[in-house]
Amino acid sequence: MARFLKIVIPVFLFGFITGNAFWYLASPLWIDREVSESLPADLVLTEVASGTFRDADRAHNGEGRVAVLRTGSGAGLVRLTEFRVTNGPDLSYA
Repeated sequence: MARFLKIVIPVFLFGFITGNAFWYLASPLWIDREVSESLPADLVLTEVASGTFRDADRAHNGEGRVAVLRTGSGAGLVRLTEFRVTNGPDLSYA
């Protein structure tokens, strides 16, 4: 039994690490999700600030345009357009 565990545990760990690395590196090849949401037509917005952003660092690649908007009632809204990121955690919400 001890000999069996000496073989199985390293094989399992190697497979687990290799599988996760493969998923992280290869998943952008088949996962491509586009979200397009429109604002309500009757919503009155005022642009407070806008700009562009690109790559926080070498590991976190992303780019796009951002606009900070204020509604007629005073609520704030951040709008991202032309937003693209590389493989990473799910950035959507439920």
